[in-house]
Amino acid sequence: MTVDTRARTEWRDAWPLPFVSAVGYGLAISQIHSFGVFIEPLQKEFGWSRGATSSALTVLSAILVFSPVMGSLIDRWGPRRIGVPGAAAYCCAFALLSQVGPTLWSWWLLWALLGLATLTIQPMTWLSAVASRFDRSRGLAVAIAFCGAGIGAALIPPAAQELVQLYGWRLAYVALAAGFAVASLPLLILFFRDANDVAGRKPLRETAEPAPAAALQGMTLLEAARSARFWKLAIVAFLSVSAITALLVHFVPLMTWKGLARADAARIASLIGLSSIAGRLITGALLDRINGAVVGAVGFSLPILLALLILSTGPQLMPAMAAAILFGLTLGCEVDALGYLTTRHFGMRSLGAVFGAIIAIESLAVGVGATVAGFVFDFTGSYRPVLLGLIPIFALSALLIATLGRYPDFADTANEHEH
Repeated sequence: MTVDTRARTEWRDAWPLPFVSAVGYGLAISQIHSFGVFIEPLQKEFGWSRGATSSALTVLSAILVFSPVMGSLIDRWGPRRIGVPGAAAYCCAFALLSQVGPTLWSWWLLWALLGLATLTIQPMTWLSAVASRFDRSRGLAVAIAFCGAGIGAALIPPAAQELVQLYGWRLAYVALAAGFAVASLPLLILFFRDANDVAGRKPLRETAEPAPAAALQGMTLLEAARSARFWKLAIVAFLSVSAITALLVHFVPLMTWKGLARADAARIASLIGLSSIAGRLITGALLDRINGAVVGAVGFSLPILLALLILSTGPQLMPAMAAAILFGLTLGCEVDALGYLTTRHFGMRSLGAVFGAIIAIESLAVGVGATVAGFVFDFTGSYRPVLLGLIPIFALSALLIATLGRYPDFADTANEHEH
């Protein structure tokens, strides 16, 4: 079967999966996209600093450190059995944020519950399902699945802002959770199935359309951890995600610091999601054609231009919009490139566990980046030091990605072991 024929077959048989996975992934990071809108209302009601409010993400990241464990469960039980009930639990936990009291302890407790639910619907859940049914067109399929983040970034901030203005921040949490449940759960129940679900939970090699030889090969988590490539990806995950999350959570406050009205800042933030969709689709198409290290290096260089643009301009709408678009293009590359490169450099054998380890490292970065940015602002009254710190972080990330090298051929490795 030719490459083009196999790609067409993959899309004919599994086309709904990337799209419902996009809904699931959008759900998984909706708490990040909505967080910035709630910072100021929480400050006003409880008197918390921005750093203290952002510390909820540190709690979330501490829970998500257990992503390799969840990834191993996904490898064993399949993403459907984890992801569908996990999505329902997430919607319930998100609604419970409306019940926070005046103490930070109650805020942290509710975010710990949300973190446990979030653990089940992390990127390894959606990547494991999509990668099991797509090989030749995996880059584009993964890109579509991760477009859910862009859709969420486009829709959630203005929706959250409108709900907060109309009903207050408590009812806004409940309304968002209800909307998430209606939009995601029916689709996931009906269409979220990996290759083993389609084959009646039989091994992939017994299906009518056998997977490529390399699909059943790859490294265990311990084998991957002994590879320099794994640690390059891990360092990039920590550095880039800490910086990206700091920008994402603080983008609306950063724009108001620049002098824009809060409503304008929230609307401009929606451009991040729209441009990230374009960035993901471009990234996915390129990943199917050229080495992902090149694609990733270019993508991780874009925030350098973003930081310089914000630092060098005043409170004008056009530069702010350009900054949001550049940021969105970076979001369109980050998770997609890391996920795709994980499948190619470490194979499908223990993809959930290996990518779960990458996600755990990213989760640490989520708490570090947003919280540090909040405390830097509290201490200096400015986001300028934050923006200056982004430049070397993204330069190093691009350099590490660029040096990953060629993809290993796990089919050839398996044949060598057999002889």
